[in-house]
Amino acid sequence: MAHATPFSLDSGLLSPAPASADASRAALLRSRERSLGFGIRTGEARLCNTTVTRSLSQRVREEHRELLSFVQPEMDLVYRAIADARWSVVCANAEGVVVDYVGDYSRAPRELRVVLSPGRRLAEEDIGTSAPGCALLERRAIIVAGAEHYLDETRDFVCAAAPVFDPSGRVVAVFDITGFQPPERPGGLDMVTMAACSAENRMVLALPEALLLRLHFREEMLGAPGEAILAFDAEGCLMGANQAARRFFALPDGQPPAGGFAALFDCDFHRVAGLPRRDAAAYLSLRCRNGVALFGRVEWSKGRAAAVVPAARPLLPKRSAAAQAPEFWLDPALELALDKAQRALSRNLPVLVSGETGTGKEVVARTLHQRCHGLDAPFVAVNCASVPEGLIESELFGYVDGAFSGARKGGAMGKLEQANGGTLFLDEIGDMPLGLQSRLLRVLQERVVTRLGAAKPTKLHFSLICATHRELREWVASGDFREDLYYRISGLNIALPALRAGRDVAGLIGHLLAREAERWGVMRLHPAARALLLAHPWPGNVRELAHVLRSAAALAADEGEIGVWHLPEELVQAAQGALADVGEEGHSVGLPTLQELEAVAIRQAFVAHRGNISAAARSLGISRVTLYDKLRRLGLITLAN
Repeated sequence: MAHATPFSLDSGLLSPAPASADASRAALLRSRERSLGFGIRTGEARLCNTTVTRSLSQRVREEHRELLSFVQPEMDLVYRAIADARWSVVCANAEGVVVDYVGDYSRAPRELRVVLSPGRRLAEEDIGTSAPGCALLERRAIIVAGAEHYLDETRDFVCAAAPVFDPSGRVVAVFDITGFQPPERPGGLDMVTMAACSAENRMVLALPEALLLRLHFREEMLGAPGEAILAFDAEGCLMGANQAARRFFALPDGQPPAGGFAALFDCDFHRVAGLPRRDAAAYLSLRCRNGVALFGRVEWSKGRAAAVVPAARPLLPKRSAAAQAPEFWLDPALELALDKAQRALSRNLPVLVSGETGTGKEVVARTLHQRCHGLDAPFVAVNCASVPEGLIESELFGYVDGAFSGARKGGAMGKLEQANGGTLFLDEIGDMPLGLQSRLLRVLQERVVTRLGAAKPTKLHFSLICATHRELREWVASGDFREDLYYRISGLNIALPALRAGRDVAGLIGHLLAREAERWGVMRLHPAARALLLAHPWPGNVRELAHVLRSAAALAADEGEIGVWHLPEELVQAAQGALADVGEEGHSVGLPTLQELEAVAIRQAFVAHRGNISAAARSLGISRVTLYDKLRRLGLITLAN
């Protein structure tokens, strides 16, 4: 999600401004294009001819009980404001599944009751363009009326919807009001937008053991839905924020800003944290780092946890996430791929991650698991290449007492059973023996497993993520991998590029340095060292880069800056070899000069991005104009370019 400039006064600390007509039309056009891509026919009867069972409705409500505790009060308020049996208020989860419905069920038209029943799917991939589905994907409030709907059977409706964001900035739900034409319900979009803001505020205020800081330009607006709310732990690390705060401070989604409270405000955190203990009112004036003054109120949360949905943990880490953050930089392309994979995995589709050794396949798998199942569900990883062929069957399927000579007394549970209720990660599945592939295929098809020596099968329910460094299609063609198993595990494929293939190495270096700063306090990188790191081809990919920076940070802990002399000798020698390969002249024997390293880095970035100056400049962390000038000096482009 694109954020405003830090400390933007344009975004304000008020409710979001109404969307322009042009922006809404553009969003509807994108939605229609996506609907066409899903292969939905406008004349299909996808709603009224299908029913949702009562047991499914009850189960959906039960699974989202915590979410409903935040949104139901707002749903009731909105419906009381509408007070019309021809209209209903709906809340759907992040996947577009209706979790609750408020309306006059006895008097509401049948079409309205059927379409909005809890358990009904309103995602774009299910019914095409509608306000709930469009609001979820566009991350903005929107109205869809009449023929703007994609399906013919929904064109009698008009609906207004707004997304609901959790304290980490992730969309967890959508508010919607739906009724019959005429196509305008006065104030409908404002109502759902304000309801979404209020629900978001409830989530932040419910964060456990949090120092809550309410902010606004006007003192009398503190406590209103449009106020900004930040939640900090006892050490000043950011735990969460509502959307008003995120827009104002340009906070990134899913991770706290480096520096926490001190990075946002020009005052001592512990002085602010002590106010509620001395004064229950605790009003104060705070000055932001850019000089903007805000009114604030400080209080401590009541301590109730805010586990909104099992599929997405809403809390930002209470402390800086050095031990939990993924060891790769989530550039936009990779984040988009992960979002698609998360949606696939949450719908019980398998995910196949491919890439060279060290590109972060297991990190991707663990990230997807945490996003879909949280931290408490089991994540069971099996490296199919490292388990001896004679043991892999018992490792996967388990065994009963006496199943074979040397079997553990009482038997043992296999990895498949251990993953029940969570995620099974089969790493290097391309190295699985052919004989075992057929048995695994049967388990994946039937979702039952029988331990070695047992007669009774066990039912299984787990998400499946597989990874490989091989080109499995080629292995299928050669007969080394079963074709039917390949199609069973490749519901959605993610290909992780190597670092030398144009990934954002500069962003990754900054991300990994921030992780190491948590332990060693090292944040700076000497320009020569940075140029050398950018010039290196990284055959070991992210794993190699992370190891180099971890070692260098430890060596430079007392100096506060990583220099070339802190980097491995073989890395410097490789840079010298690269200089020789590209024909540089006049560099000194020993350490290459900064100019020489810079020249190598620029050449490699220019080649890796196939001459795309903008992309190469981003990877190097410099402006396009600066890179253009350097390329011209190196003779890689001319003024005619």
